[in-house]
Amino acid sequence: MIRKSVRKHPTLCDEIFEICLHLYQNKATQDFGRSDEYYDIIICIDLNSKQLKRLQKVLEQELNYAKDNPYRMERIIIEIYKFFKKFGQSKKGIDYFKKEAVYANSRNQYKRLIQIMKKIASSSKGKNSVSSLVKRLFP
Repeated sequence: MIRKSVRKHPTLCDEIFEICLHLYQNKATQDFGRSDEYYDIIICIDLNSKQLKRLQKVLEQELNYAKDNPYRMERIIIEIYKFFKKFGQSKKGIDYFKKEAVYANSRNQYKRLIQIMKKIASSSKGKNSVSSLVKRLFP
């Protein structure tokens, strides 16, 4: 229903962004596995620079929240990848990340990716921002 509204009423993108961002951040939607649906809607919207910065900040917060939750860590990694791919901020080496994160087909591959992300997150000494993690992943 929300996706149809975006297509029919492009002038409502700001309001739809705010609603979907709020729902994405809502812990209840995360617990029931619905938050990625709202994230996919956000990614479909043409965002201005202010909205991009806000979304990046939310992703950073989600990454901090996901440190102790391996399942959520897997999902946030994929969401970060979608963010950088959609907004043209992917760097050399992103294909490796895509292959590991999106097309991982075994539990061992997921565990390996989570270990890599935890190591990077812990070595950044509290600077768990998405941009610093991506710079470290893809020099």
